[in-house]
Amino acid sequence: MYSKPLPFNRTVLGRVLHESLVKGVKKVTFKANTLTSQLNTNGLKTILKYQTVGSTRYFDVGGFPLGRLV
Repeated sequence: MYSKPLPFNRTVLGRVLHESLVKGVKKVTFKANTLTSQLNTNGLKTILKYQTVGSTRYFDVGGFPLGRLV
């Protein structure tokens, strides 16, 4: 357990914080997307699932299919 707060050196951006505020937004318009790479030489491809709210991307999960990481 930490006795001091961990340092944080950047501005916090995020849907979760904004939506959880008492007088926050009632509904957020977003678009879910998936990016898929081309197969590499050993037959693997990388998949990235993310959401876009305005011009901000929120990454949900990424990795290889077939039970490897996604």
